[in-house]
Amino acid sequence: MQKPLALSIAVCLGLTSCQVSEKSKTWDTVVGVRPGDAYLQADPSAFYAEKLHAVLLDQGVEHCVVTYQYHYYTNHYEEAVGTRTAVVYRDNDSPGYPWWLKDDRTALPVWLPAGDLEKQISFYCRRKAEVIEAKHYPARCGSGKAVVPPKRSAMQVQFRSEVAQRVPQPQARVHVAERTQPAVHVDVAKPVEKQSVLARLEARLEKLFRFRNGTAYDPASSVDRRKMEQLKHGLTGMETTGKRGLEDGVDDPPAF
Repeated sequence: MQKPLALSIAVCLGLTSCQVSEKSKTWDTVVGVRPGDAYLQADPSAFYAEKLHAVLLDQGVEHCVVTYQYHYYTNHYEEAVGTRTAVVYRDNDSPGYPWWLKDDRTALPVWLPAGDLEKQISFYCRRKAEVIEAKHYPARCGSGKAVVPPKRSAMQVQFRSEVAQRVPQPQARVHVAERTQPAVHVDVAKPVEKQSVLARLEARLEKLFRFRNGTAYDPASSVDRRKMEQLKHGLTGMETTGKRGLEDGVDDPPAF
């Protein structure tokens, strides 16, 4: 188990030493980007990766900014998860070994075998690693970038599904077409008909006045006007409360 691991480390160191003896322009560019005060940052690896990314982007070098996770055991033999960021770049001056990795912990670039990005990171970590996010920047692309969708663990997928269930989904809006309603014709009593009713009522009141008082109603007489008011109030309080109504009361006066 230890022999393959030692062999891979020896190969890696050998390739790195060979590359040092045959420095390329890209090699000099990457080595020239020092970690500096990255150790003072909350995430030193992400800080350095952003710094190196800006230089490679300006030089037009194809590279990826990779954020990955891996499992390890602490000094108390407890399993933990580490998250780091590194830059994987391509050096076209060495066609046989084009892929290299550089982060804040390495003084020199580390050679990577060709293949899947997750396998390359696992080779560098010497343990299984999971790529969380990878941003790929093609060669001489300026500031353009293509984001590779990260692989998500089962726990992340379950968490996202639970959040989606808790968040209320917008309801579909139903459009109801408005229809023009037909015009409704409302019959309004004509003033002429109302005046005719009032005229008949006045005539019947005068008839009842003559029947009760023996004389015709004189509008100029204050006594006749008072008697007429009393007659109206009497009819309103007595005749209109029955089933016949005011007109029947006038036509059929109550007996004294």
